[in-house]
Amino acid sequence: MGQRKAYRTDLSDEEWALIEPTLTAWRAGRRFIKEATTPLRKIVNAVVYQNRTGRQWDLLPHDFPPPSTVAKVAGVGGFTPVPQRWKSERTFAGSRALAG
Repeated sequence: MGQRKAYRTDLSDEEWALIEPTLTAWRAGRRFIKEATTPLRKIVNAVVYQNRTGRQWDLLPHDFPPPSTVAKVAGVGGFTPVPQRWKSERTFAGSRALAG
């Protein structure tokens, strides 16, 4: 399967450049049972898509990571601008725009 067509909710390269260092550092400091293979940008795009569209997690389009993967990485659990795990761990504490 090739590269998917971008959704209007996908982060631009400029937006991703702002948060990528923070998320990469967050992921590097975490312990996972197995090595993380899903790109963080795909996780973030899924979270943004769900929050902007209001779709249920189990109804995410098939070209996003599985909802269970998004939930495990981001700690999602409701309609919140910033996933609970990232919010509780203050992943975006230095960014008012992303801290929710």
